[in-house]
Amino acid sequence: DKTTRAILDYAAFTGTDAVAATQKFRVAVETGKDTFKGLGLQYDRTATATERLTGLTEALGKKFGGAAADDANTVRAPWRATAAHR
Repeated sequence: DKTTRAILDYAAFTGTDAVAATQKFRVAVETGKDTFKGLGLQYDRTATATERLTGLTEALGKKFGGAAADDANTVRAPWRATAAHR
């Protein structure tokens, strides 16, 4: 799901754990608070919660998209290289 990927990408890029990233996302969607202050994310904080969910998901995806996959590949790549030399 796009929202899960966006949260995990944000977490991977910033080094935040997934639970904290999810809580931060939830507060932003439910309250409209700028919990991602300083990241330059563009979405309407005054919109309905549903619109904030969509907007914040898209904003995180644009800013951090692919970070979780990159992080996973970085972790696996050295392991694969080590395993290949056995």
